[in-house]
Amino acid sequence: MVIANSKYKSNKIGKFGNLAGPRQDVERVGKAFEDLGFKVFRFQNATREGFESISQTLLQQVAGEDSIEVPVYYSGHGVELANEFHFVSVDAENLKDQSKLVGLN
Repeated sequence: MVIANSKYKSNKIGKFGNLAGPRQDVERVGKAFEDLGFKVFRFQNATREGFESISQTLLQQVAGEDSIEVPVYYSGHGVELANEFHFVSVDAENLKDQSKLVGLN
């Protein structure tokens, strides 16, 4: 699974700015995963709701499997809060609204 977040709702100073490279990053990494034999799901500019949909898509794809390997590559803004890393969804306006952050724990 590869996720490219580059077009953020808020791109003003002190908030999350748009990024130029995530799309190209995930295309290259996605190709490398495919070359290794993985089925690759590509997602771009995921909102908080979009991350939930991504999770559901992944769970549906692996349902019934005894053992799976799921490489995940994310290119976009991220933050660490209270020793936990979070992806920043494209609908995040600032860090005060932590409902738009996606924790990895």
